[in-house]
Amino acid sequence: MAETQRIFPFENLTANQMTAHERDAAYEELHERWPEGVYDHAGSGMQVVWGYHDTKYALMNLSNKNSLDPFVGYPRIMRTPGTTMPFLKDLVPPPSRATANAPHDAQHKKLWAIMAGYPEGHYTILPQDRISHAEKLKEQFDKTWRALGYAAYRAAEVDVTDLAVSFAAHVTSEAVGLPDDAWPQVAKWSKAQSGLLGQDLRGKELVEAVEGLGGLFRVSKQAVGGEVTMHLAERLREANIPRKIAVAAIANSLAAGVYTIGGTIPQGVERLLEDPEREWWHELENPEKAALVTQKILQLDPGLVAWKRYAVTPTALPSGATLHKGPVLAHFAAANRDPAVFKNLYDLESKGGQPILTFGRGAHLCPGRDLAALGIEVFLQELHMRLPNASRMPAPSPHTRSADLIFSSADVTVK
Repeated sequence: MAETQRIFPFENLTANQMTAHERDAAYEELHERWPEGVYDHAGSGMQVVWGYHDTKYALMNLSNKNSLDPFVGYPRIMRTPGTTMPFLKDLVPPPSRATANAPHDAQHKKLWAIMAGYPEGHYTILPQDRISHAEKLKEQFDKTWRALGYAAYRAAEVDVTDLAVSFAAHVTSEAVGLPDDAWPQVAKWSKAQSGLLGQDLRGKELVEAVEGLGGLFRVSKQAVGGEVTMHLAERLREANIPRKIAVAAIANSLAAGVYTIGGTIPQGVERLLEDPEREWWHELENPEKAALVTQKILQLDPGLVAWKRYAVTPTALPSGATLHKGPVLAHFAAANRDPAVFKNLYDLESKGGQPILTFGRGAHLCPGRDLAALGIEVFLQELHMRLPNASRMPAPSPHTRSADLIFSSADVTVK
C-alpha cells in the first residue's frame, strides 16, 4: 500500500494556531517523518530548516539582512489606505538597522557589548544579582496586576495573555528608560504590530501594525533624547552610539521583549494547567525547580518560534541538506525538540547535550535573554502564589487565531 501523502506539519496551521498538545504532535511528526531537513514553504516563499545543527548554522552563518522585513513587504504597506501617514510620521527616514538585522561589524560589536557584554552589559544579570533583580520584577508584576484591576493577592478570573503582555511591556519599558506610565502604550503598540514580521496582514490590521511600529519608534526617540539615568538610553548616549542606531536598539528591545515574554507565558501556563497532575505547576513553589520549569517552557513553548535569514548563495547545511539562494526560516522552536540532541524532552531535569536556541546563537544572540528568562520565571511564580488552584477557563479554538510564522501565543484565562 502506498504511503499516505505527507503534509508538512506547519503548512496549514502555524504554532500560533495550535494547542500545546497539537504543537507537541506537530513537532514530533516533523522530526520523525521529514528527514530531508529543508522544506520550501509555499505560503511564505521561505525555506524552513528545523534540525538542531542546521538551525544553529543558519542563525550563526546566514545573512540576517531580511530579519526585520515585514512579511507583506513594503509595497503593500504603501498601497494600503491609512498606512501612509503613520509611516511618514514615525518611520521616515527609514529606521537604522537594529541589533537583530545589523551587519556584524565593529559598530554592532560595540552596541551588543553595551547591551549584553559580560559582566557589565545592561541586560546581563550576574548570579550574585539575581535575587535583587527578581525582587524588582516582583514589584513590576504587582504594579501590573493592580493596574489591570485585580485585587491585591486574589482574583476570581485572570486574563493571563493580557497580563503577560502588559507585564512584558512594563519590564522592557523600564529597562530601556521609558517613564513609568509608558508601558500601557507600549503594550498596546506591541499587540498591534506583533504580527508584522510573520503574518499576512491586510487592511485595518496592517494599518494598526504600522501605527504600532511607529509608536514604538516614537517613544524610543523620546528615550534617547531624554534625561533618564542608569537605563539603556543613557548608556547608549554615554558610549556615543549614533542616535539613529540607539533608537533602533531601543525599539528592537521593546518589540523583542514583549514578543518573547508576552508570548511564552500564556503558552507555558497552558501547558502547566493542561497536565492533570499539575506536576510542573506545583514545582513553581520551589525556587530551584521554578528555574527548571521556566527553562523547559522556553524550550518547548517560546513566544518567538523562528527568525528569518537569507542564503546569498546555495548553501550546504551540516545535515547534508542544501539551501538554494533565497529567504530562510530558521525554526528554533522545532530545533529545541530535535530528538538527536534532546533525548528526554519532557524530563524536567534533562537539559540535553546542547543549549536551546530560543534566544539565538552567535553574534546576534539575544542581548535581553537574562531579563526575559527571569521575568518569565517571576511571572509564573507570582501567578502560582496568587492562584495556586488555578484552572483554565474554556477558550476559543486556537485555529481561529491568525497564522504566524514568527510569533506564537495562546488565549489563556484562568479562574
